[in-house]
Amino acid sequence: MLPLRASLIFSAIFVIFIGSFFLLRDFIILNEEISSTRAELLKEIWNSHLEETLDADATLVLNKIILAIENSKPAAQCPECLKPICEKCETCESCAPCAPCEKCAEALACPECQICEQSTCEAESQGDDDAPTAGDEAIKLLVTDWDYPKEIPENAVNVTFEDLPVVNNFGKFQRDRENYNTSRKGYEPRRLVCDELSESLPKVQTRHWIEDCNDVPNYPKEVLSYINFGLPKSVIEKIEKTGMNKTVSKKLATPYVLLAKNLFDFDYEDANLMRMVREAEEQNADIISGSFVDEHGHWTNNCGHIHVSNYTLDIWDGYYKSIKSIMHCDISSGPLLVRKELLQELGAEKTEKLARWPDRLEVLLKLQRERVRFVHCPDCMFYQTEISSKVERKDLMRLSRKFKLTNFNIDSMEENVEFTCNEANIDCHQKYGQQALAQPPCCLTALTGMMLALTHEFKINKLDLCLYCGQVLATIKMPGGQLPWDTDVDMPSDARMWEEVQKLVLPTLQTKYGLHLDINHQQGEAAIGAAVLHHKKTGFSTDNYAKPIEKTACGHQVLKGRTQTKVNLGGWWVPGPDNPAQYGRHYGDEYLKHVPHVTSSKTAYGATQPRFPRCSGTPSHACLEQFQTDGNIQFRKDKMKLYSLF
Repeated sequence: MLPLRASLIFSAIFVIFIGSFFLLRDFIILNEEISSTRAELLKEIWNSHLEETLDADATLVLNKIILAIENSKPAAQCPECLKPICEKCETCESCAPCAPCEKCAEALACPECQICEQSTCEAESQGDDDAPTAGDEAIKLLVTDWDYPKEIPENAVNVTFEDLPVVNNFGKFQRDRENYNTSRKGYEPRRLVCDELSESLPKVQTRHWIEDCNDVPNYPKEVLSYINFGLPKSVIEKIEKTGMNKTVSKKLATPYVLLAKNLFDFDYEDANLMRMVREAEEQNADIISGSFVDEHGHWTNNCGHIHVSNYTLDIWDGYYKSIKSIMHCDISSGPLLVRKELLQELGAEKTEKLARWPDRLEVLLKLQRERVRFVHCPDCMFYQTEISSKVERKDLMRLSRKFKLTNFNIDSMEENVEFTCNEANIDCHQKYGQQALAQPPCCLTALTGMMLALTHEFKINKLDLCLYCGQVLATIKMPGGQLPWDTDVDMPSDARMWEEVQKLVLPTLQTKYGLHLDINHQQGEAAIGAAVLHHKKTGFSTDNYAKPIEKTACGHQVLKGRTQTKVNLGGWWVPGPDNPAQYGRHYGDEYLKHVPHVTSSKTAYGATQPRFPRCSGTPSHACLEQFQTDGNIQFRKDKMKLYSLF
C-alpha cells in the first residue's frame, strides 16, 4: 500500500485535474460569448492555480477559482441597447448627463429617456408632503411674525430705547496687535500689592514668588472688598477669612471691589486676587475677570469680543493680544474685580447688573470702550455654578428692546437668536431711508414674504413671474437677502396671463396673506396693467406689472428650451432674469458698489467712489455711513462680516 501522505497527494492531483477539465470546458464554451477581458482573466486564474503546491487543499483551490469567476460577471445590461445600465437613471449610459429636476432639487432626470424625471420626482414628492412650501414661509413672514408676542419677560415690558454710544470703538485697543503700550490718559499705576518675581532656567519650568515688601497698603483689607449678591454663608466665611470685608455700592472704600454672584465655593490661592489687582493696575484696566469651574468640574475661560452694527450683536470668544499672560477682551461671564471709581459712576442698580450674567451685557454695551478697559486672567480661578454663565433667548429680549437689536450671534449659544419687530418693539414706518439708516432686518422680511407669496401662487397656477429691477441687484450683492435700504420690490409677470393673474392670484394674496391690493388697468407699451401689493404692518410694497415678454429680460431661457433661471431668496429659489448679473450691468459700470436709492442710480452707479449720506437718526448702529460702499462682506449675517474689522 502506498503511504498515507502519498495517497493524499494523489487524491489532490486527481481533484485538481477533474476541476481543471470542467474549467477548460467552460472557458471554451464561453469564449465566444464573453469579452476578451474576461477570457484573459480566466487564463490568469488557470495559470496561477496550476502553480499551487501539491500539498494545498484542492477544495480551497477550486473555491477560489469559482469565486473569481462569479466576481467577473458583467454588469446588468439594458435589454434594448445591450449596454451597462446607469445606476442613477436606471437606464442605459446613452442617456445625457443627469440634470436637476424642477420638482425636487435632489431628484435626477435623464433628458433623453425621461425615465428618472417621473419616477424619482414622484417618489420624493410623496415623501415631502409635510415639507414647508414657499407659501408657508410667506404666511410666517407676512402674518404670523406680526402677531403680538405671547410672552414678554417682566424686565422687558416697559423698556425705553437708548442709543449705543461710539460703537465703532469696541475692540480698538483690545484687537490692535501693533500697540502694546498700556498707558492711558488719567491713569497712573498704583503700588497696591507687592511685586511678583519669576525665574526661568533652561529645561526648568518658570517659578513665581511674591517679593517681601512693606511699602504697600494692608492687603487685602485696605485694597479689596466684596459685595454680597446672595452668596452662600460657607462662601462668605471663606472670603472673609482672607481679611476681605463686605461693602455696599453707596459706601465703597477700597480701590477694588469683587463682584461675584452664584459662587458655590471659594479658594484664596486659586482666585489669586493679588495678581488680579497687580495686573489691573499695571495695565490700567477698569475691570479684570477670572476663569471658573462649575459644579461638574467643567472649566470655563471665556474672553469675549463685542461687535454691534446693523441691528446685530455679535459676541465671539478668543483673544487678539495678551500682556503678561493677561488677555484683553470686551467681556467675560466670570467673576469680576472692578475699580471703585467705575462702580461709583454706575450706581447701585447697574453695579448689581454688572455682577450678573448676562445682565452685564447691558451695562458694558453702554460704556464707551475708549475709557473702560476690560482684561481677563485665565489662571485666576473661581468656583461658579454652571447656570450663571448660560444665555437664553428670553434673557436677550430686554437688550433687543433697549437698543433696537434683532439679531444675536453669541458663541456660547447653540443657535443664533432672531427677534421679530414686535418682539424688539421696532416700528417699520419710521423714515429710516430719509435718515440714512439701514432698514431693520425684521422689516425687510416683509419684502421676502411678499416675493415668496407671489412666487408660490404663480407657480401653483402655472403662471410666469420674474424678479426685476433693484431686487435683482439685491440677489447679486446680498445673496439670499435684501438690500438694507429697500422698501419695495418689482416682480413683473407675462402680459399674456394678466387675466388669469387677476382671477387666480390677486384675490388669494389678499385673503391668504393679508396684503392690501391696488390695481391699475391702464394699458401702455410697457405694461397692460399692474397690481401693487401693500403690507400694512411695514408700509412696504411690491409692484406686479403685466409686461410683454419682449419688454423684459425674463422668460427667454424657456423659449430656447432651457430651464428658467432662478435666484436664491432667503433659501428659496425664485424666477429671475435670464442672466441676472448681465441685467445688473444696465444700472452702470460700477453697479456692484452701493447707493441707497434707485432714483440716483443713473449717476451714482457710474461713480467710482459713491458715499452713503450723512446719518441723522437712531439707532446709531444702523447708520449707513459706517459701512463701506463697496463689497458685501460687511452686510453678511454670519461672522464672516467681522473679517473686515481687522
